[in-house]
Amino acid sequence: MQIEVSEMLGAAHMKVEGRLNADVVSDFESRCNAVLSQYGNQIVLDFSNLEYLSSAGLCGILSIGKKVKALNGKIFLCVPPGTVHQILELSGFNQMFPIFTKLEDIMRQLGEKDLASSAAIRSDPTNKVKIISVSGRVDAERVPEFKSYYEPLLQAGNLNFVFNFAEVEYMSSAGLCAILALGKELAANGGKMAIYVPKGTVRHILEISGFADMFPLCDSEEEAVWEAL
Repeated sequence: MQIEVSEMLGAAHMKVEGRLNADVVSDFESRCNAVLSQYGNQIVLDFSNLEYLSSAGLCGILSIGKKVKALNGKIFLCVPPGTVHQILELSGFNQMFPIFTKLEDIMRQLGEKDLASSAAIRSDPTNKVKIISVSGRVDAERVPEFKSYYEPLLQAGNLNFVFNFAEVEYMSSAGLCAILALGKELAANGGKMAIYVPKGTVRHILEISGFADMFPLCDSEEEAVWEAL
């Protein structure tokens, strides 16, 4: 079994090749757990070149699926027509996880989700800082969605965050409270947070609310990453 991991529209794209059976399922689960820690709570399992899937492999997928669900995330399976696809359907996995025959269809759905949520999550080159880019409004209506970006990462043990607010149009008191609560939690656990926000209305709101005295307000994403390390 070979696994290649890359980022795809804010999700982890895991390309799994070869055989997924009892001999390698523990390695598969370990890699998935590492990916959850690095990329957040969305995984695309690309089985386009998977030759064989055993019952142990099915159990491994199910185990990871439960962990992702506990993180309020989602797994997408890319499986072209063939034996592996039939095994998944006969095992009822199509009732538990969305299964697509083409990677392009998953990318389209991820793109639609990204447009709806207006956020992207990635890691800096050191793989220590999680960078969350948000656009649109951060108000009372969107706070639960806003929290869903970072809470799974916190649960996975990440403690260094950068928020990129370059495309945020409006920040309400509810949004400020969410940021403040996260900052306090990170500080209590030895973590760090920095915010990239260009000069303008949102930066002015953060400054007059005293956030500049609590967290670095930076003029570039690179500067924010440095402050969060």
